[in-house]
Amino acid sequence: IGTTVKLFTNQNLSFKSKVKKMPNLKGLSLRKAISVLLSQGIPFEIKGSGIVVKQFPLPGTQLNEERVCSIECKVGI
Repeated sequence: IGTTVKLFTNQNLSFKSKVKKMPNLKGLSLRKAISVLLSQGIPFEIKGSGIVVKQFPLPGTQLNEERVCSIECKVGI
């Protein structure tokens, strides 16, 4: 059974300064996906662990400051 974790950091405060587009996270390890999201200041929530199998919003989607990225991960993919 997976756990959903919502993480908001101080980096999210800089979000207003640039228009962001959702990166493609599918196939990345959870650790790498978190690194990408943190480096871009995108707030996120996680379900599961392992490799990213689903994400919302879809890659390339323009993001606003309120948009939270949801990623679903599975082990053994």
